[in-house]
Amino acid sequence: MDCGSETKDTTKAQPKDNLRLIRRQNVIQEIIDTEMAFLRDMRILLLVYKGTADACPALDPLTIQIIFRNISYIVSAHTAFQSQLKKSVASSYYRRQNEAQIFQNRSTTALDHRVYMQVSEADDQATRVGHAFKFHIGNMAMVLEEFLKSHDQVTERLAVIRQDPMILYWLEQCKDVTQHLTHAWDLDSLLIKPVQRVTRYPLLISELLRHTPPDHPDRKDLQEAKDLLNMLLFEINTKTRGFETTPKIAKGSNKSNTKRSGMQALRKSMTKIRGWSRRLGRGDKPYIDDNRNFSSLLDNISGNVTTGDSKFSIRQQWSQSVPDLFRTSHI
Repeated sequence: MDCGSETKDTTKAQPKDNLRLIRRQNVIQEIIDTEMAFLRDMRILLLVYKGTADACPALDPLTIQIIFRNISYIVSAHTAFQSQLKKSVASSYYRRQNEAQIFQNRSTTALDHRVYMQVSEADDQATRVGHAFKFHIGNMAMVLEEFLKSHDQVTERLAVIRQDPMILYWLEQCKDVTQHLTHAWDLDSLLIKPVQRVTRYPLLISELLRHTPPDHPDRKDLQEAKDLLNMLLFEINTKTRGFETTPKIAKGSNKSNTKRSGMQALRKSMTKIRGWSRRLGRGDKPYIDDNRNFSSLLDNISGNVTTGDSKFSIRQQWSQSVPDLFRTSHI
């Protein structure tokens, strides 16, 4: 009779444990996938927006520096974090074969037994998400603090330059060529993402803690990482109080002949991007070095200079080829 009772209790416990494992893997999946999406957005900001900014005559070097600040360091810090994060969950992380699912930012909180049924308790016990966070929080906080120092100046400068037709053309082209790769609708929404990403970390860790048993080796690190992030958020909230993500439009004062010549120069530069997209379409080795200047790559690509329609005629080819450029290393 006792034996039967013991068997009954074990049978009841088994589905509950499986459910907990599935929920943990769902949260881990979301942490990884949203980090990949964030890094793709930051590479778009670095390689496309900043990388072509010097080709716009209306943007002087000081303005470019003010707008983009230390974005390359943010990319480097989060790339290192993502690399360790993937290694820390290598025992149980499921990488989707369809990368478009990550781009769509599909919620991973729903249960999916077909994906996670094979994850064992031992595999889950080997994950170290909290440790990865703790190891990189300091570096991510440092680069973010530097990024936020001049956000008021950035807002003011963007408001001043937006009336210039050359600026609007440049923004339109950058948005047009990347709209199939990101949900960010403009430059402003990309520039605010570093803050948004860090503010989301404590929520994700809290959700992971909800499904982490007390005896899990990573639970202590998860809790400590959450506490550190909450301290960081307090500082961010203090420094970003009153921050506007949508700058007000201000009047410009450029002469029409300068605008025309500048627009032609910018149109030539944007044509080079077409050549780059053709190169990607042929399957050439993608450019993935975040520390190199994207404009130097453009200078090395030959392209026929054309005028006319400001739209990219091969936008769809670009959108199909460029995801490889922004894809990070797989575990």
